[in-house]
Amino acid sequence: MPATAPIGQHRMRIVTADFMTTPNPCYNGSYGVTLDFTLDVQMLSCTLAEATFTIVPDCDNDQITVDVDVTSLGDASTLTISNDFDGTTTTVSTLDVFPVGPFPLNQDVNIFITNDQNTDCVISSGVLNLPACAPDNDDCINATPFLANADDTCTNNVSGTLFGATESTQANDCGGTTNDDVWFSFEALSTDHAVDVSNIQGSFFINYGVYEGTDCSALTNIDCGFTDTLIVNNLTIGDTYYIRVNSNSDEDYQDITFDLCVYSVPPAIIVDDTTYTVDQLVEDVLINSPCSTVSNITWSTGTDFGDVNGIGYFEANGSSFPFESGIMMTTGNVLDAAGPETGTIAGGTSLWPGDTDLENEIPNVSSNNASIIEFDFVPLIDEMSFDFIFAAEEYGTFQCGYSDAFAFLLTDTVTGVTTNIAVVPGTTTPISVFTIRDNAYNGNCSSENPALFGEFYGGAGLPPITSPTNFVGRTVPITAFSTVVPNRQYHIKLVIADDGDTSHDSAVFFAASSFQIGEVDLGADILLADGNANCEGDAVTLDVGVPVPANTVVTWYTLADGIQEPIAGEDGPTVEVTETGVYIVELVFNNNFSCFASDQIIVEFFPNPIANDSPIIYGCDSSNDAIATFNLTVNDAIIIGTQTDIVLSYYLTEQNAIDQIDPITTPTAYDSTATTIYVSAEDTATGCTGVGSFEIDLAPKPVLTQPQDVQGCDDDGDGYSLFNLTVNEASIITNASDYIFTYHITLADAETNTDAILDPTAFDSNPTTVYVRVEDATSGCFETTTLGLILADAPETTFDSNNVYEVCPNASSPITVTATGVNYNASEVSVTWYNEGVLIPGANSLALSTVLTQGTYTVEVSFIASGCTASEDVEVYELENCIIPQGISPNGDNKNDFFDLSSFDVQSLEIFNRYGTKVYSRANYTN
Repeated sequence: MPATAPIGQHRMRIVTADFMTTPNPCYNGSYGVTLDFTLDVQMLSCTLAEATFTIVPDCDNDQITVDVDVTSLGDASTLTISNDFDGTTTTVSTLDVFPVGPFPLNQDVNIFITNDQNTDCVISSGVLNLPACAPDNDDCINATPFLANADDTCTNNVSGTLFGATESTQANDCGGTTNDDVWFSFEALSTDHAVDVSNIQGSFFINYGVYEGTDCSALTNIDCGFTDTLIVNNLTIGDTYYIRVNSNSDEDYQDITFDLCVYSVPPAIIVDDTTYTVDQLVEDVLINSPCSTVSNITWSTGTDFGDVNGIGYFEANGSSFPFESGIMMTTGNVLDAAGPETGTIAGGTSLWPGDTDLENEIPNVSSNNASIIEFDFVPLIDEMSFDFIFAAEEYGTFQCGYSDAFAFLLTDTVTGVTTNIAVVPGTTTPISVFTIRDNAYNGNCSSENPALFGEFYGGAGLPPITSPTNFVGRTVPITAFSTVVPNRQYHIKLVIADDGDTSHDSAVFFAASSFQIGEVDLGADILLADGNANCEGDAVTLDVGVPVPANTVVTWYTLADGIQEPIAGEDGPTVEVTETGVYIVELVFNNNFSCFASDQIIVEFFPNPIANDSPIIYGCDSSNDAIATFNLTVNDAIIIGTQTDIVLSYYLTEQNAIDQIDPITTPTAYDSTATTIYVSAEDTATGCTGVGSFEIDLAPKPVLTQPQDVQGCDDDGDGYSLFNLTVNEASIITNASDYIFTYHITLADAETNTDAILDPTAFDSNPTTVYVRVEDATSGCFETTTLGLILADAPETTFDSNNVYEVCPNASSPITVTATGVNYNASEVSVTWYNEGVLIPGANSLALSTVLTQGTYTVEVSFIASGCTASEDVEVYELENCIIPQGISPNGDNKNDFFDLSSFDVQSLEIFNRYGTKVYSRANYTN
């Protein structure tokens, strides 16, 4: 309803009708729905309050609050602020800012302010909603840093979102809209990087720009990308660059996510069509041999027909291309071959014809744009070969229905026979897109010889930007090969052409120096570092690697300290060497010393392990039958020494140890007479072995004397004592220090030397029998015997309990303390006395007659025969005084009123007056 609607009632009709029809408020047809209602516009009876509503994000907690800034109460004295989300209310009476909430993100909420004095007077915020907080990297200054990749992978990558992003202050130099941009930064690791945006969710399109600069307010745009991959060149290694990502439309809060990575653009091959002539490409690049017998070189390509050049030179340039350098022939412009893969190459026009020989060799070919190289050559050996790679734009989309054609036509000029050697190895099938392909890149036809297919760039293959060439697919390196007759002239024609049209070029790359018609190859160096070395003592056969034709002189050399010395008597195609060194072979063909071939090789040998000398191992001839059981492994640590990764095995003969056949299978329990044992030490890392030997010999069992029982004392009467089991070792065997004594509870433990008594000098036990194992420390032979443990009684001593020992203060006359033996006579024991733990010198009888002071007196008694000892304590007390009153006159004058004898243990008392008359008597008198 318009804001200018007059006061009064108004009729409103809401109508739905057919799709795309013009709205008609008078519509009353049979389709749609009509809703009629009446609105009553009335004049407000109050002055409305006034307020602004501001969303305050709390992104850490995924919520918002709304600041309600009340700028006028209207005519109300109080207002109530409420909302339609949780029903909370706040009453206000002043002008201030009042926070309301919190509310979840992406939640519609209406804030109402009601006049408490007139509830018809309400203002509303309208729907408030914050779908999402801005990402952390919403601004350049908070750009998310991530690592660029030094290689051509996306191992390091970062994920991003545009949901909630806002517009940055920087100008948009690229496509799309920047109302929702986010920022990233990376440090350049290469001068050329690829920026890749992938896994885009929520939109089909995304825009981004790359910027340089150190200040976010003064960045310079250097390139723009759209949706997928962008190559950025001429970067400064170590500098920081920024990437700004934004959507393609101005819709708010687009929920778009993506992955972003920056990787180093690998180098591409270099193609050159000016440095070498075609003659030089054949003689100096393809063949490059001092024995070259090439002649009659001819060629044809597009430049012969006013078109582009299809023959040139290439170098790998540090790329992933398998050949370091060589020559290439293509059906289009040779300069278009350098990578990366940027789309279909279709050089050449209909002015440039095909080749009849190619069409005659391969059926159903209608050729165009043929590049051809032909020459004669004379092989020096009985085979020829060269390495090549076939590349084509038909791979992938068109590999099921289209293929260009090429052939290597080798002609024997004597027989006139021509053979195509550009065939699938081991077959006569010409190589083409049809005969080498992988259906992983087009499932509409079968794979053919997929092991020979190399790389595909795009689609399900590798990123096109990583291709070293501008061809979408290529084979692996393949060798063209043929047997030939030495010193006979041959003609070869190398030809490649488009088939049926001039689009979708193909190429053949030939590896430099791979055209072999008389080269020597001793193979790769045999090095310790490469793990292909042989062991010391082994012979390595070196072979020139090619058949040696007649009239060829072969010479082998050693090279040491820059001096090349011939190896006497070695003039054949092979030689056996057994020492580390540099070896050279030289072949002079047809007695023409200007035509020779040579090669050299470094040969190294792994050192053999050393089986160190070890001492004799003795075994016990326990049955006196000249046979013992030996543990051959006891000296392994000595044999191995400081060497690592060594495994030992044992043999009865030296030759068996050398050949490592028929080892002793039970080396830890080997029954044998005295003999020599041979040990093989094998280095598990190299497989090399060294052989040594040691002796095993017989030793007799120790002869033992039955020891006397060991006696212990039961000092506390519990039936146990601490026994020193070692006291009789010297009597068990002569030279006891040459033997190892152990003591065991059972005979079985003694026999197996298990569970030995840990402290035989203090063995707590009752009377029993223990088993003694006596082992020769040198031979390991042992014998066992028994040892009895017996207990002797301890002496028992008492003091008369009815006798209290007392001394006077400062006594000068000693008393006698007497101990009484219970289970001994005085002649059977020795006696020692102590006062408060201090030895009393000279006191060695049961009666101590020198007691003058109080204290604890201890008598220690030992049986002379057994040594068993026991002690007993007695207390001696000091009396308060020792003065006897001379009379008593109990008249209360505090003089002799009492007759105190409490210190004297009086048994009987009688008192007489001066006339001799008994006036008092009492037993056990005290006072």
